[in-house]
Amino acid sequence: KRAVAKLYGLDKGVFGVTAPLTGGELSHLFEKAFAGSDMPFYALVTTGSDEFVTREDFVHALTRAMGYTVSDEKGKEYAPRYADVPRESKLFAPLHSLAERGVFLQVGQGGVFMPSSFVTRGEAADMTMRAVTAGKGR
Repeated sequence: KRAVAKLYGLDKGVFGVTAPLTGGELSHLFEKAFAGSDMPFYALVTTGSDEFVTREDFVHALTRAMGYTVSDEKGKEYAPRYADVPRESKLFAPLHSLAERGVFLQVGQGGVFMPSSFVTRGEAADMTMRAVTAGKGR
């Protein structure tokens, strides 16, 4: 992942909002954003590491941190928003659930989400802030 980041120039700027988010930074972000939550952040696959976090991993981590469960989606039919996330994907329902809450105003433009792409620090901060202010949407 680091080689790809260097190829695209995403390894620049320690404090840059366009830099890829690492698992360690994700842990720190969620500990601040979800302070007081009983969510065990160590249980999230991507947290705590120095590997870059993909958009797909970030969506799964964010929905878990918000208390999302698959049972929340029973009976909901989402119109597909992203050409690269098919209805059969495990990402489909969590992604569309967050999209309905306005979490992706800066991400997923043009009808593609690019789930295997890196999430940047700026995108992660924006999505987390929007998720926290949106709540569970119940």
